[in-house]
Amino acid sequence: MEKDKLEDFLNKKAASPAPHLTADPFLPTRIESLIAEKERPVRSLFGRWSLATALAACAVVMGIYIGNDLSVTASYQSGDDLINEYAQAVYQVDFVDELATVLENGEIK
Repeated sequence: MEKDKLEDFLNKKAASPAPHLTADPFLPTRIESLIAEKERPVRSLFGRWSLATALAACAVVMGIYIGNDLSVTASYQSGDDLINEYAQAVYQVDFVDELATVLENGEIK
């Protein structure tokens, strides 16, 4: 009995949600119109490229102009001050150095 039920279940065909598929008659026309649209904008591509180049050139010129003003107004330091600031940034004081300073001088910097 179980074997008969199993064979019946396996022999049933699945019900398809779309039993009859039909081709779209307008698909070739749509593809042709998309291809035609992509071939047209040759001039607008050149226009966008030219506008982007002009904007990039303006940005470079403005950067140079602003950079010149910044370099004139910058405050210059002597070489010794720059070396001291660099040394302080690179060489950080740690616990052992602090302990050595306290033992030698009796005070913390």
